[in-house]
Amino acid sequence: LVSSSIPGEGKSFFSMNLALVYALANKNTCLVSADLRKPTLHKRLNIDATVGLSNFLVSSMEVEDIIYKTSYSNLSFIPVGNIPPNPAELLQNERFKNLLIALKEKFDVIILDTPPLGLVGDAEIILPYVDLSLLIIRQNFSHKEIFKEVVNSFSDEKVSGSKALIFNGIIPKSKSGYRSKYGYMYGGYRYGKY
Repeated sequence: LVSSSIPGEGKSFFSMNLALVYALANKNTCLVSADLRKPTLHKRLNIDATVGLSNFLVSSMEVEDIIYKTSYSNLSFIPVGNIPPNPAELLQNERFKNLLIALKEKFDVIILDTPPLGLVGDAEIILPYVDLSLLIIRQNFSHKEIFKEVVNSFSDEKVSGSKALIFNGIIPKSKSGYRSKYGYMYGGYRYGKY
């Protein structure tokens, strides 16, 4: 599960890139757009899907009906589908738990891109079902007070499996004057070692 404290910290970007890394490593990977409020992954993957997770949760559809192949080898995708009026209620549906069980039988790695933990409780509903929870924080962007609240709830006993923080958009400052110069830029932020 990948989440953040507020929008804009890079959780969807990170989710997609993490999924691509696993796919490139020949792991059969499924990226699930579990942000039923403001999905963006379908645009990044150029998949125009009106049928997806929300449709599955309110119907008797089969899991195979909502899994889309991407242009990347070993990477499948489950889009949101129609944006529902009641996301949290849908995620509490027994069909969501059954979906995760079915996906674990089909894929080596499942990555769930969820809404920010600091705004809505959707991700908290999913936390008990995952093996690893990643919380994204972005330098010079994340709000400290909101982040502290989210970290406290994230550290709670209801979070099963392992937990980790991912620091995004770090711009290093060199006090010694020495900087190595490899890495890359994306969206005005440097990644790598400088």
